[in-house]
Amino acid sequence: MRKTNKILAGILSAVVLMSPVTTWAGPSITDEVVVVEDSVGKYIVTDKIEDAEVFTTLETEDKEMTDLIKEVNEGTKDVEAFTEKLSATLETVTDENAKAALEKTVNEIKEKKLDFLTGFMSLEAADGATVEKNENGKYDVMIHVPILKDTLKDVNILYYNKELKTWEIIEPVAVDFEKQTIEFEAEDFSLFAVLANIENA
Repeated sequence: MRKTNKILAGILSAVVLMSPVTTWAGPSITDEVVVVEDSVGKYIVTDKIEDAEVFTTLETEDKEMTDLIKEVNEGTKDVEAFTEKLSATLETVTDENAKAALEKTVNEIKEKKLDFLTGFMSLEAADGATVEKNENGKYDVMIHVPILKDTLKDVNILYYNKELKTWEIIEPVAVDFEKQTIEFEAEDFSLFAVLANIENA
């Protein structure tokens, strides 16, 4: 009996270790992501997304989406479920720019075989900070992601564009695996998650 229990425990441990959602995403990683270098004092990154204005607005427009975001953060839903939701949303989008952005996002996730490296977070201005946009009309943001490793491929930012009301893939300006930092440009303060191909990680 004891031998059987040990074998079952070993199998369960292996399943947990092999699960991408359990290993990579969820609050255990997300709450350790912070802004660094020039972004300190300008921005904050928080995993308390329910308090963010963009989240509450999105919740009134698409409750199914915000429920899914929560489930991703809890580690109970994966990138496949999220991509299915985006694909279903495509059928209802009428704005051509939003539709093109959403199609590009779905295609990139599938083609690059991206997965959640973190859960969803909210990018916000730090209290009392005066933040200016760069010459591209965007905010320069640098974050530290403690799980970032050089065995990852195609590190990208999944970002909610508030103006278009759609999800976009942002290619980082720079990824430093040694410092475990990602630098990217954001249109506005909004929700985002870090994605990557984790097949060889």
